[in-house]
Amino acid sequence: MAKQAEGSRRSPIRPTSSRLRLALAAACSLLGLCACGGSQGSSTAAAVCQPAATSAGSIGLTVNVPGPVGVIEQPTAIEVPPPPLRLNVGSPGAAVAYTPAQIRAAYDLPGLLGSWGGLTAVQGSLYGAGQTVYIIDAYDLPNIAQDLTYFSQQYGLPVCKTVSIAPTAALPLAPADPAGGCTFSVVYASNSGTMTAAAPAYSGSWHAEHVEDVEAVHEIAPLARIVLIETPSANTSVLGSGVILADTMGPGIVSMSYSAKEFGGEDAEPLLNADDSYTASTGDGGAPFPPWPAGDPNVLACGGTSLLSYGNGSRVEKAWSGTGGGISSLIPEPSYQDVIGGLTMRSTADVSFDADPNTGPYMYAYPVGTDTPLLEVYGGTSLAAPAWAGILALADAERAAQAKGVVAHVQGMLYRLLNNPVAYAQVFNDITSGSDGTCGAACTAQVGYDQPTGLGTPNVSPLVSYLTQAPTTTPPFVSPLSVTGSAGAALSASMPYTAPDAVRWELGNAPAGMSIDSTTGLIGWASPTAGTYSVTVTATDTVSGLSDSAVLSVTIVTQATSPSVSAATVAATAGQPLSYQVQASAGTSGGTVPGAGAGGPAPTAGEAVQLQYAIQGAPSGMRIDASTGVLSWASPVPGTYPVTVSATNSNTGLSADAVITVQVNSAASGTGLTVQSLQGSAGTALTGVVATVSEAAAAQDQVTIRGAAVGMNFSANGGSVILTWPTPVCGAYTLTITATDAAGVSVQRQVTVTIATT
Repeated sequence: MAKQAEGSRRSPIRPTSSRLRLALAAACSLLGLCACGGSQGSSTAAAVCQPAATSAGSIGLTVNVPGPVGVIEQPTAIEVPPPPLRLNVGSPGAAVAYTPAQIRAAYDLPGLLGSWGGLTAVQGSLYGAGQTVYIIDAYDLPNIAQDLTYFSQQYGLPVCKTVSIAPTAALPLAPADPAGGCTFSVVYASNSGTMTAAAPAYSGSWHAEHVEDVEAVHEIAPLARIVLIETPSANTSVLGSGVILADTMGPGIVSMSYSAKEFGGEDAEPLLNADDSYTASTGDGGAPFPPWPAGDPNVLACGGTSLLSYGNGSRVEKAWSGTGGGISSLIPEPSYQDVIGGLTMRSTADVSFDADPNTGPYMYAYPVGTDTPLLEVYGGTSLAAPAWAGILALADAERAAQAKGVVAHVQGMLYRLLNNPVAYAQVFNDITSGSDGTCGAACTAQVGYDQPTGLGTPNVSPLVSYLTQAPTTTPPFVSPLSVTGSAGAALSASMPYTAPDAVRWELGNAPAGMSIDSTTGLIGWASPTAGTYSVTVTATDTVSGLSDSAVLSVTIVTQATSPSVSAATVAATAGQPLSYQVQASAGTSGGTVPGAGAGGPAPTAGEAVQLQYAIQGAPSGMRIDASTGVLSWASPVPGTYPVTVSATNSNTGLSADAVITVQVNSAASGTGLTVQSLQGSAGTALTGVVATVSEAAAAQDQVTIRGAAVGMNFSANGGSVILTWPTPVCGAYTLTITATDAAGVSVQRQVTVTIATT
């Protein structure tokens, strides 16, 4: 089962057991995030009251209220677990179902053994001995070890020893013992990608996903070590923490049976380890569906087929109607897909495997709280991803038996087969019928590469032999890099990479003025322009001609500006508490220019940063709130007190100061300011007097208002300040009103405007 996800740098994720990539068919396609083959649905809480945005600056009565300054925040992730694509045995839809032995026979895997003890190193390598597969799943399934044991006993697979890994265990783990038989471990990932002792909550919608992932790996690579990594939620960012943990646990194959529609933050995903292989589901909702993380160029994107029959050395398959995949709108074409021709952006799937729940494998699961295992038929591209993870474990095991390194990023070796029709026909079953949508040729299986099934399904024994005998020279591996610079200040960077030989460097989609030294790889930009840029950097091996590409994400910000503090003279009365909000602006921490740059979302123009306030020269009892800038004095003493207030931008360290003069009179005098709270209802026009200014003699005072909501208007009628709000928005709004007389002496009050829901 695969799960699906959607969001901004994180999207909802769903299991892909029976292709939940696009929400079990239509549902996932609308929601975006699924565990392929898992349950799906949306858990979105409706806000009872969403207050209007407020203005950060002061509003004078003679100045029009500024236009709306709305900010729309996209959640970093939305959890949308999909329903598992599974069928109870005997249901009308269960047209065909296969045992592990039959799946192995259909895909040309060595037969199961009568005894799993006393194997030679070569025999063990045929079944994945000594290799590790990491499975990333959301939530906890307490009885998953029991499920795996019963499944193994029923179908003649080796029973794995359950091994505990302490949260404090040293990482990376020791390599799996090739002679130790299969082991199974469950670890819990924290949100930051470390191990924790806290088990996630159980989720029924991810139950089947755990079962399918674990049992699919075991039936393909029966002697491999399996480490199930459970994350505390199904958010894309949290599932990514599971991948981070897998990367730190040691070399292996990482299986991700979940998918989200690409969402723009992909460069931050931790799919980088040169010694790891990654497989991911393309989704269960049909096409077009550019999936993530399957769309990452370092990931083997696994689509789905319907396995109709097999025998006599061949099998009949067609593209499964629910499989996902498509052309990315965000990720450039990786170099290994050049052989396809006609692409400029990443295309998925890369490969495929049986995923139709109507032609899926038998699997066993104990429903939580029962002692009776349930026999079911599973499907979804959540089956394809762990199956391919098992296949890559077999290849790594045979390479290890020959003292060769791991396959790791296998895509280049697989796509090169398209240039060798004879070898391609031996290694892959080319799927040429079926479709996963109504988008014409792009959704239809055809000769050679196609989006629904990629290169096709594996003939595993020839595939493993090909990968084992492939040249030991590996392609370069270039890791993504993010750098930040300042406008006008020279920038240089070098991409992290590994390569067996010298490489030749090239740039793609570079901004004007950026260049790269083709020999050293040093990237330079003499005079950067503010903006965000996604630059493709390609390294080509000068001996083998193999290449790899990664994205250099460049953010060029404007220079930071200093904060400012407004000087003022504040009137107070002896013995009466004083509270005065210092008027200050934070300046900027530097930022990009909206709309500038090549690719990526439009950046913000100078991010405002909260100030830290301090006071010097204050009389006893006077203080300032370091966070809010509110100057207070519980019991003022008559006199005139000039104090220096400083404000520091906590991000840039830049600061400014001004003198605030507090005049304390023995009795009330000068400007008087009284305020009146207002109440109203959302959507019903509100008008009322919020403040009244008084003077001993006729005068003209200046009134400023801070904290006004977008849509509020203010006017003066004599000494009254009138608020008019044609369409109030529910919420409670605190206005800070300051009145300053002709001599520059100010008084300040706060008033609340409360708008109830209708």
